[in-house]
Amino acid sequence: MSMTTDRAAAGNQPTTPAGGAGWGGPRPAGRQGGERLPARPRERKPALAALAVLLILGGALASMSLVLRSGDTVAAIGVARQVPRGQRIPLDALQEVQVARSGVAYVPWSQRFGVSDFYAATALVPGSLLAASQVSRTGAVRAGQVVVGLALKPGQYPAGDPRGKPLQVGDTVKVYEVITSGSASSSASSSASSSAGVPPGRLLAATARVYDIQGVSGQSIGESTRQVSIVVDDAVAGAVTQAASNGNVALVLVPRAG
Repeated sequence: MSMTTDRAAAGNQPTTPAGGAGWGGPRPAGRQGGERLPARPRERKPALAALAVLLILGGALASMSLVLRSGDTVAAIGVARQVPRGQRIPLDALQEVQVARSGVAYVPWSQRFGVSDFYAATALVPGSLLAASQVSRTGAVRAGQVVVGLALKPGQYPAGDPRGKPLQVGDTVKVYEVITSGSASSSASSSASSSAGVPPGRLLAATARVYDIQGVSGQSIGESTRQVSIVVDDAVAGAVTQAASNGNVALVLVPRAG
């Protein structure tokens, strides 16, 4: 009897899921709702992260290098307008340009006031960069040449070329002795011209070069007189000076190249 009673009592007990407590009882420690398996932790790749950082830094450094290189320039002297060979370089013929600090021959912009006291050793072209080799201290005066000053009135010098450009420093001119009939200085001028081997009333110098002009910017001796200095060969300097002192000299502009 006792055995039968124990089995019946055991068979009437509620079924409990294997391995756990009853439905209303507490759940085992470490289990979550829905009985989900724990997620697998993500695998970290420090090498890839370091590579990404290096790529970012490399790009930033490359960009910075380009910016710094583009700003590695210096102010230099450029040519703003044409300056003929032998002409004193005027300040308004110079302009500031930016060039690389290395690999280019240039004259610093800070020296522009000193450059304006020199002469063009070669013809200076607008838009070009001025180099030290293009500047000369002696200008157009060479051995065997002298500078002669002339005080000229309108009619004794050309007003300009066919394109309207006025007479300017560096131009090539012909020098003529002009003797009017009845001039008191005719005999003296003829004597001076003959001593230089130049016929009176004829060509004194075929290739004189204009060295300087005063009176262009309002600085004139008289109301309409210009002081023009020309470079001539020493052999004809006496004849030119004598004709100039008597007011019997005239200049003719030789056509400019180009």
